[in-house]
Amino acid sequence: MKLKKLSSFFVIMYMAITVVQTHAEVDLNDCRETTLFRGDENRIDRGNHFGSEYSDETNVSEIAVKFFPEAHSIIIKRAQFYIDTYGIFNMPFTVHVYDDTGPAGYPGNELTKELITASATTGDEWVDVELPTPIEISDSNFYISMRWTESAPGNNPSLGATYDPDNIYNSFSVGRRYSDSWSSQWFEAVFEGQIRAQAIKAIVCEIVDNQLVAQPSELTVPLENNAFTTIEGGTGFYKVFSSDKNIASYTLTDNMVIVTGKSLGNAVITVQDSEGKSVLIPVEVTQPIKGILVAGSGPYPGNMLWDQTLASCAKTYRILMAQGYTHETILFLSADESNNMDIDGDGKFNEIDNQATSERLENAIIQWAGDAKDVLIFMTGHGNDGLFRINEDEFVEASAFGGWLSSLKSSVSGQVVLVYDSCYSGSFLPQIKSDGIISIASTGEDEVAFFTSIGQLSFSSFFFDGIFNGGNVMDAFINAKNSTQFTHSSQTPLIDDNGNGIGNEDDDGKLARNIYIGNGVATAADIPGINTDDINVTQNGESSLLITVNKLVSGTPIDRVWAVITPPDWDSGASGDPVLDLPVIEFQNEGSASIYEGIYSQEIYSEELKQGTYNIALFVRDINGSTSFPARLTYTYSPSSISSSCLAFSSDLGLDIPCAQFAGNDYSLYLDYVEGFTWKLDLASVGIKTDDLLCTSLSQDLNLNIPCASFMGTQFSFIFQFNGNQLAGELSWEIDMMSVNEVSD
Repeated sequence: MKLKKLSSFFVIMYMAITVVQTHAEVDLNDCRETTLFRGDENRIDRGNHFGSEYSDETNVSEIAVKFFPEAHSIIIKRAQFYIDTYGIFNMPFTVHVYDDTGPAGYPGNELTKELITASATTGDEWVDVELPTPIEISDSNFYISMRWTESAPGNNPSLGATYDPDNIYNSFSVGRRYSDSWSSQWFEAVFEGQIRAQAIKAIVCEIVDNQLVAQPSELTVPLENNAFTTIEGGTGFYKVFSSDKNIASYTLTDNMVIVTGKSLGNAVITVQDSEGKSVLIPVEVTQPIKGILVAGSGPYPGNMLWDQTLASCAKTYRILMAQGYTHETILFLSADESNNMDIDGDGKFNEIDNQATSERLENAIIQWAGDAKDVLIFMTGHGNDGLFRINEDEFVEASAFGGWLSSLKSSVSGQVVLVYDSCYSGSFLPQIKSDGIISIASTGEDEVAFFTSIGQLSFSSFFFDGIFNGGNVMDAFINAKNSTQFTHSSQTPLIDDNGNGIGNEDDDGKLARNIYIGNGVATAADIPGINTDDINVTQNGESSLLITVNKLVSGTPIDRVWAVITPPDWDSGASGDPVLDLPVIEFQNEGSASIYEGIYSQEIYSEELKQGTYNIALFVRDINGSTSFPARLTYTYSPSSISSSCLAFSSDLGLDIPCAQFAGNDYSLYLDYVEGFTWKLDLASVGIKTDDLLCTSLSQDLNLNIPCASFMGTQFSFIFQFNGNQLAGELSWEIDMMSVNEVSD
């Protein structure tokens, strides 16, 4: 059979299940918010403010002020109205927006589509009103008004009252006299020597041609750390100034300003272009954030994991630097301190700070990191039940380590995050439990860890890819967990942030979802990528698979394309040993700049191709060393000798499975469709296999491989991902959409 990746299954099935509706919304995030302010000297009135009865549009009481925006285009988002105790009645009013096309430049067409009623309940206050629909104004002035909706109670305001509060009206001192004629027409409202106590603000989003913009527009910089802002617009040729270099210094590289926190406090960074346009960037320097990296175990004879350990720490070091950490705020302990490293490429081999020992790690956690706001600890190397081998001769016990973390948490004002990547790392969680500490382990308490492809295919590598991409800790964990289990289903990463020492509970992740490591700046635009829709897998005879990548995404020339293959029934090796090897195939460019091909065959993997599902993770690396996230897909291999019988979905989307292999036995079962691409086992249907139809396989983690199932005339292969609670007897599955392939003869 021949298979190809196709989205038609998703489309057909989704049409059968649900309908999705989308709508566009106005995006106001890409413009500059400004407040326009006008007082009584810009005011015009219409109607009788003194006891008039409201019967129709010719008998209204309304105050409007005119605004003169400097930008070519604006979007009115909100309005604020001030009414003093001497103002015109504290009565309900509606909000209106007009253009200036009326006679003599007075209000013309009303632009408000939906009216909002507001009131100043006490006087001497600002009333804030958000417009239901933002109003765009291009190349013109506009008016905002307040129109009273009820008759005045008769307590007319005192025209002779003096009103001159310093904080609002010092700049308004024009003497005017009110007109004696009141009507539905607009007129200037003036009176002799007094200022009426009304004012209106328009909060608008300015869209200025070629304006100078900083993203982000303000920075919080931890002490001795860096933060970055990108300058857009203007004419280029930027100049940068700091209001206080003792608090915040800067470096300008192209259109990026790197700000370094020098001392606690506040400063303003000003960026100016050659035409004098400028943007101000408020900077707050806070307590430092610090990171501790530990490359454990060391290069002792027989340690095949050492190269992967160093590579993982070096990658993490670079990612922390990209997220604002500096050499001064990263402490790197290595079990081979004699061979230092130049991680940042500055020609200095000085990144490793000291030999990794238990005492130095304790001092780093309790003393060196004690003055920080947030602390990250990353440890990798060999582990055992409740033990981390920090060097060839020494182990760190989980119970002692937990005490160090508790001491650290009592001294820092922010967050402590531990990422521990080793075999049996989950055994640490019960012994280091503490409120306010996010503990992440790469494995369960009795599982081995995978460090394949020189450490690039490991939990911690995937996790820090998510951090590099600006993700929060929980999103980075989920990405790493899914990527790890796709290739190594026997490894279960854990997170505990509710402090009870048990990983992956329902309420774990609530804290981590709001925590970022470093600046939380997204840099994914610099990472090359592969879209799974651009990958084809075909059977190349009876002994090999041909994998074709039709398109790569990269702004930088490509250095390497490769895939890591997890065959069916992969043996992870002896217990206690990290898994260091999986079949890896290299891809070659086949004449076209964007097409790469790789062949998986018996020559690469010493056994013949097996019936079952192959997990394939593809990577691309550019010449700068940036590596993509894995593009993940599956391929179900079925030799021609296997029966081509195909299962079939019923009209209610149920699926009868006459043969499912599990733990050496063959069962028949039926899955009832529930909702949202979820199916539940009909327990009464479970029986013994009764015929020779195509058998599916049920893995130890209860994922169900479906080599062929027919739906609405089309045949598909896919994986049912187990998502129920096995212990509670809740057996349910959902379709892994990334595994779906169309099957054709």
